[in-house]
Amino acid sequence: MDLIRYLVDRKSFAVNYLAKCNDGNHANICKTFALCYNVFLMVLFAALCASQVWADGLCNTTIYKSMTLETDLNCSDGGIEIGSDNVALDCNGHTIYYGRLMGGNGLEARERNNVSINNCKLVQKEGGMGQYFANAIFFYSVNNSRIQNVEITTFGTSSYGMSFFESENNAMEGCRIATHGSSGGGINLANSDNNIFRRTVVSTSGASSHAVRMTGSKSCAFINAKISTSEEKSPGFFYNSNGIGLLQTDISCSGSESDGIILQNSTLFSLANSAISVSGEYSYDLRADSSPKLQVNASSLTALGTSGALLLSFSPESRISSSNISTSGVVSEGGESRTPANAILLSNSENCQFVQINVTTKGKTDAIRIFSSQGARIKDSAISTRGDYANALNIETSPRAMISLSSISTYGRNSNGIILFYSPNTAITLVNISSYGLFAENLIMRNSLNTTAIKVNYGGASARKTMDELLIVIREQGLVDKLMGQPMNTLSIMLGFVIFLFFFTLFAFPFAAAYLYYKNTKNPTISLIIFLIPFFLLATTRPYISALISIALFYLVHSRYVKAREMKISITNLLKGKK
Repeated sequence: MDLIRYLVDRKSFAVNYLAKCNDGNHANICKTFALCYNVFLMVLFAALCASQVWADGLCNTTIYKSMTLETDLNCSDGGIEIGSDNVALDCNGHTIYYGRLMGGNGLEARERNNVSINNCKLVQKEGGMGQYFANAIFFYSVNNSRIQNVEITTFGTSSYGMSFFESENNAMEGCRIATHGSSGGGINLANSDNNIFRRTVVSTSGASSHAVRMTGSKSCAFINAKISTSEEKSPGFFYNSNGIGLLQTDISCSGSESDGIILQNSTLFSLANSAISVSGEYSYDLRADSSPKLQVNASSLTALGTSGALLLSFSPESRISSSNISTSGVVSEGGESRTPANAILLSNSENCQFVQINVTTKGKTDAIRIFSSQGARIKDSAISTRGDYANALNIETSPRAMISLSSISTYGRNSNGIILFYSPNTAITLVNISSYGLFAENLIMRNSLNTTAIKVNYGGASARKTMDELLIVIREQGLVDKLMGQPMNTLSIMLGFVIFLFFFTLFAFPFAAAYLYYKNTKNPTISLIIFLIPFFLLATTRPYISALISIALFYLVHSRYVKAREMKISITNLLKGKK
């Protein structure tokens, strides 16, 4: 381009030389030479303007100093490589087309420091032999560098918008990446620490394509990012790295088996002020495997169809706080209705905490299922289910769980509030439980020793209170020891005796009261009502209240008939004595 300016501004050497050919013995030869040279320069000028030979001459070349592009690059394979430290490339809004015939990267740098790439558009050409492993920007061992205001479009298989290897302390800001090939993705970081992405937009439309993939990369962060994938097996983020943080990031995945975030062997992951939505089958908003101490705060996890929101497996000491978690229900195809995943599934993950979370589900699935995960904590939270056979909280083989200051409600048939199964030493404190569906229980316990409930309020139109503060302890410690064939200690014997007194009171006193009433009135209907009143109250109020009412009924009937008859006999005997 500088050459073109030179030819235009100086009117060319040939024009000045032609003016000097009027004198001398070789004027004709001089004029012929000058005319031919002038025609050559004109043809060269036209060729430069038409085919951009100057710009395309940068294709597949290495630059060693800072420069600004003044036109687009149209490269058959590789674009520009930066070959020195402290080099800044400003594309000035121009486009670099690359990677159609022989592959190659649009921009690349190897073993460099303080490199800057600004205002570039990189487009991988469609078709040809170069559609494999062609990255728009490729860094190998590039540190302390910056990429800003870059737009990337790729079409190749196994190709990435940005691919970093062993590159640290780099900053990317205002970048937009769109990929359309399979088995590739937007951003790939391998063994690259302390990289930060701000205002980044990544979208993928190819199968098995990650929007962001990180392996062996520590302390990287995405801030104010927008991530989306649309095909199967295409997660938003895939991490096998430690200390990764996402802040103010929106993630949307619509393909089947496409999780919003996948964590594998990743420690200290953090998600804050972000939103994740998945709508494909067999997907989760966040799936963590062997990833301890992850934190989710002030975020929204939404799962549509058969998808789930949160799956934690072998990920202890994780904390979910101040977040909204919801699933939409079932998907019906061809008349077949399928069950969605749990909103939260905790498996083999000890000492996890759920604080100030709001969980809602609409399908036939449990809101929260805790399996083989001791020490789970649920505090100051609201859990609600609206489908049939949808329990709010299902705790299995998970001892020492704590549920406090929370509200639990279910609205579907056979949808229970809390189920404890082989989960001893569970503590339930200051919890409101309401079950409004048919055949629904507020609280069901099976083989859970030493469980206590303090200040638990039960409610619901058709709910039954299976346990309460007293029975939780006496039933589980007394009967379970006996059923399991374990030796009964002193406390178990005492609690067993209390159980015997309770059931004796509940059955014997109403029966005695009904018998006395029938014996004195010969009215079977009222006698039957007297016998059934305590059992009706047992289904609608606390069990110990039913026992007290049973005693009260017996006392009233006994006072009405037995004591009255004894008094009459006494008065009669007294009168006979006076005579």
